[in-house]
Amino acid sequence: LGDAAGLADIPEGEIPMYVMSNRVRQNGAATMAYPDALADFAEKVGKSLYIIPSSIHEVLLIPEAGHMGGLNSMVQEVNRSELNPKEVLADHVYYYDKAERRIVSVLREESSYC
Repeated sequence: LGDAAGLADIPEGEIPMYVMSNRVRQNGAATMAYPDALADFAEKVGKSLYIIPSSIHEVLLIPEAGHMGGLNSMVQEVNRSELNPKEVLADHVYYYDKAERRIVSVLREESSYC
């Protein structure tokens, strides 16, 4: 993830995305299960996070910024068109609740999280 010190420099209206993986970028999506990894990052950005399962090699983290509808559809489309089926992590988004320090599957777009 690198240093989040430049977070204040994000232009208004743009949605920041951060890549979470391991140093070798192989099977790095598992880093979201590392103790305190998501909690520490959520504290740095000051928000809960959407976790986009990019592949088994990485996940994308998006700080919560209002209604984020359509993320599951985007994940499903990318999985079908861009990824080797063996590298698909999930067909839906996850949500890291900063206050509760837990990960929730966002299976439906109508969910209160997405």
